[in-house]
Amino acid sequence: MNSAETDANGSMGGVDPLQAMKKVLEEYPAGEEFDELIAPVENHLRNEIRKRNCRILLKVSGAATLALVTIFALVTFTPFYYHLRALGRIGLIQLTPYWDWSDYYYRDCLIENTFTIKDDSPSQSDCSACEDIGPIKTVSNISTRLLIDNYINQEVPVIVTDGALDWKVVNDPDFGLDTISEAYRQDDSGRKICQWKSNIFPSNMDLVDFMQQVHGFPFERPWFAHWENCGRKSVKTGRRFYTRPYFITATFDISFNNWILISNYYHAQRFKQVKLHTRLAMMAQIRGSHRLRLLPQLACEAECPVLQLTLLEGEIVLFNPKRWHLEYQPEGDSSNIAFIIQAEMD
Repeated sequence: MNSAETDANGSMGGVDPLQAMKKVLEEYPAGEEFDELIAPVENHLRNEIRKRNCRILLKVSGAATLALVTIFALVTFTPFYYHLRALGRIGLIQLTPYWDWSDYYYRDCLIENTFTIKDDSPSQSDCSACEDIGPIKTVSNISTRLLIDNYINQEVPVIVTDGALDWKVVNDPDFGLDTISEAYRQDDSGRKICQWKSNIFPSNMDLVDFMQQVHGFPFERPWFAHWENCGRKSVKTGRRFYTRPYFITATFDISFNNWILISNYYHAQRFKQVKLHTRLAMMAQIRGSHRLRLLPQLACEAECPVLQLTLLEGEIVLFNPKRWHLEYQPEGDSSNIAFIIQAEMD
């Protein structure tokens, strides 16, 4: 049996050639002369099997290496990478109504390290910082230093009554859903949003379709919608509508995901929750008003009160989402628009 025949036949129909040969030789009487006679055959078979296994290993290793190099080349090739990332985002956005993956997106690690203690929620001993907070104070014409020292560092919510009065959108009576939808259409970012919620069905996350449905009703139907701009394009689109508040200097990073809350004569029976992730959030009222509730984190719900307020046009409320959960209820007798800006101090 030569090497070509051995390689062509593979393992002889699934049987190891060496074992098959031994089985045949077992039928013949054993002896030293006989063992010496078949020794070259055994050595040849072992060498052929070893060569065959090496060839298989080299082929598998080569194929795996080629696949990895191809994937690496495609991923690092910028146009393909952008398309791949866009498809991934679209898939995650479509998955959001069935599974909210955003909490995992903002985690530093998918698996918690049991040997370290890292909990952003306030501990029981920290609850004294919020247990005596009464009605939320209102301020105006405030400096950044006073705001940081008296409210942000103390984790005390505050309303800046003139926070957004100088914004163009606040003083533009025509600013509304059509303007917002047109901006997303121009930026091609209407599908790059998440945590969408609305009373209009089908509740997809396409602002163009949403606007068409709203304008397609034969009667003035009340509606609401809120969403988080979580794609790079949609975040930039959201930032087109507002400027940096006068009391927020460049020491604050406001490049994080932002939110838009919009409604039209919608009487909500329950407060709606918004999930925020940074250590500073600013909700700016652009049109109408919203009733808000700031609920203490679970660890402090027994000691700290639920804070309630009504946010009016041009006002901005600041609070720490790591200390308070935000819930809102749109004013049912008007059209309402609000933005939520998330920030961190550098």
